[in-house]
Amino acid sequence: MVTGFRNLKQAVFAPYLLPATRRSNMARVKIYISPKQGIHDPQGQATENALKHLGFDSTSKVRIGKYITLEVKNGTSKEDINEMCKKLLANPIIEDYSFEVSTD
Repeated sequence: MVTGFRNLKQAVFAPYLLPATRRSNMARVKIYISPKQGIHDPQGQATENALKHLGFDSTSKVRIGKYITLEVKNGTSKEDINEMCKKLLANPIIEDYSFEVSTD
């Protein structure tokens, strides 16, 4: 039994529906990860082939990557975010990554 909420759906989504005042001390980070040039990308190749099969002949060099969003406390350094990417979120041996931090 979930207490304090009218139903399970409300309980599950409650953390995402917090008032802006309770989240104002957080910054949003957008992380873009893609395979390095020269690294074989079978998912990108399969997608490119499928697009061409569907008649979209103008496509080429399709690369499939990842897009990650997360929130960090305001004042978290870019060096800390870079370490998160290097140690867990991306594989720096085969992937390139970049990120943006916004406080809005």
